[in-house]
Amino acid sequence: MLKLISQYAGLRHENYIISFGRLVTSLGSMVFPMLTLILKQRMGADAELIGLILAVTGFLHIPADLAGGRLADHYSRKSVIIGLDILSVVCYLIGAVIPLSWISIGLVIAAAIGQDMEQPAYNALIADVNRTEERDRAFSLTYMAHNLGLALAPTLSGILFQHWLWLSFLLSGVSIACSTVLIFLKIGKIQPVREAVSGADYQKARDKDSTLHVLARNRTLILYMAVMGFYTAAYSQCAYLMPLDLAEVHGDVSAVIYGTMMSLNCILVVVLTPFLMLILRRWSSPLRTTFGVGMLFIGFPIFAEWIGHLPAYYLTMVLITIGEVASMTAVGTYLTSRVPSSHRGRILGVNSVSSKIFQSLSQILIGAVYSGSGRGASWAAATAMAGMGTALGIVLTGADRKAYPEYYRNRV
Repeated sequence: MLKLISQYAGLRHENYIISFGRLVTSLGSMVFPMLTLILKQRMGADAELIGLILAVTGFLHIPADLAGGRLADHYSRKSVIIGLDILSVVCYLIGAVIPLSWISIGLVIAAAIGQDMEQPAYNALIADVNRTEERDRAFSLTYMAHNLGLALAPTLSGILFQHWLWLSFLLSGVSIACSTVLIFLKIGKIQPVREAVSGADYQKARDKDSTLHVLARNRTLILYMAVMGFYTAAYSQCAYLMPLDLAEVHGDVSAVIYGTMMSLNCILVVVLTPFLMLILRRWSSPLRTTFGVGMLFIGFPIFAEWIGHLPAYYLTMVLITIGEVASMTAVGTYLTSRVPSSHRGRILGVNSVSSKIFQSLSQILIGAVYSGSGRGASWAAATAMAGMGTALGIVLTGADRKAYPEYYRNRV
């Protein structure tokens, strides 16, 4: 147990501040994860309309994520985070005081875009304060803290869903505001650390290069983004196809069931992350990502086949969560260690955009399949997405070893 905890000791103090800030912000994630159920049960939208709304939301993230990445590279990461947090706080507080309507849905989407837009700045900030060999620990600590907050949020939002939805808006705004104040007071001016490991040349700043030039010189990045795109497309069905199925089978209690499943996911992330980081520490980032997509490929058929049986829901969530920890803790390390330090925010933004495109297209596809052919065909399509991501991940694992041979001395 001491070894599990001690692996996070010795990091720069900014890591602990960022992680605590992410924990507090996550406590406010009570509204957007329930958007599908809000649209279906409170707004009366059908599956196809919900899919369209989620797809449009995903497409709106494209310019936002690109702008967020560019802002992160050209301005203070701290200022970018604070400014976008303020946007989200204002949206949620307005949503708390007005009756639920389509305006409320617009505010939820705007707040979510603001929170997503700041992710390149957060991840670039973590990379700035940690050397390459420290980033797995730093990113996993932040991810664990983020999910510790999320462990409570979905269950609470499920309880508030029927009669106290406005309180979810209010608590979301207040939580994000607390995180904003913490970042403002405790994070100072940051300069990227100097690298001391083999392969540091991959991260030398190239201020004159464009983002396209960086991608052209590092083509495995494009392959990695494709793998993450299929992963995101498949994983997004946990927030779209899964609650749709639950609502059809369980009716009004579906919100509580879904909320407990999401809370289980977050609790497992917190519990399993230290163990998995030790167990998988010798695995390369591409291999961990591939393993994560593979868990979706295994988990989805279990949920689809055993719909109506609660144990199957939670078994599916265990498998998906194991894969999630393996893949999501690898993303920041992989992308920030294979691009110039001058382009971290932009490349992270491009990866986010790529994933959103895959996600939006998948939701349009699954919405149409669900309306036309039913749940069985929909889950088959979702499983096929995970299968394609797994296959590409296997190709990536070999290609990355050839493209970045220096890193395989340290398993980055």
